[in-house]
Amino acid sequence: MTTRKSRTACMMRCRNEGRWIRRSLERTFAVAGTVVVWDDGSVDDQRAECLAAMGPDAVAREVGGVEVVSGAPGVLHYVHSPFHPAVRDRERVNEIRDKNLLYYYCKARVDFDHMLCMDGDEVLSLDALRNFDRAVDYLEFGVADVLTIPFVYLWDSMAERRTDGLYGDGEDGHPRLRFPRLFTVVRMSEANLF
Repeated sequence: MTTRKSRTACMMRCRNEGRWIRRSLERTFAVAGTVVVWDDGSVDDQRAECLAAMGPDAVAREVGGVEVVSGAPGVLHYVHSPFHPAVRDRERVNEIRDKNLLYYYCKARVDFDHMLCMDGDEVLSLDALRNFDRAVDYLEFGVADVLTIPFVYLWDSMAERRTDGLYGDGEDGHPRLRFPRLFTVVRMSEANLF
């Protein structure tokens, strides 16, 4: 039986997010059946944390140079960027290029109706998880093409995070919440996604 979770995927462009990636994946797998992690040259334990998030009984296999791991929460594709400095030292960081390539990888290798676009230091908020199905209804009923969903952006510790998508310091110098609504509905064509 096809479920909304099985038809939802997530693409993550990540570099050295070992501190946060497991927590991010745990929340993401609550709403997405497949996550594709694009490793942009990590030198920390990001890959090991991703595999740990898949559970002790996870099964990994190599598919066309990509590590595909199946476990209790879903399916994880772990893709190494061909553009990170250790491979091509003259390539510059290019987030737009990488996200486009990641999206086209997902279109070719992952079956999905809805795509989340996140980074490894972003965690879906509890409100986003509680209201995810209701929000996706906007997409399925043709009210919106794109939804902006609130994340918690993790910084140096759990006490230091940004939750709004905007930089805004409070009186104590810590970032503060400043977004107007739970979900922002956007109408746009696929050509303008990135």
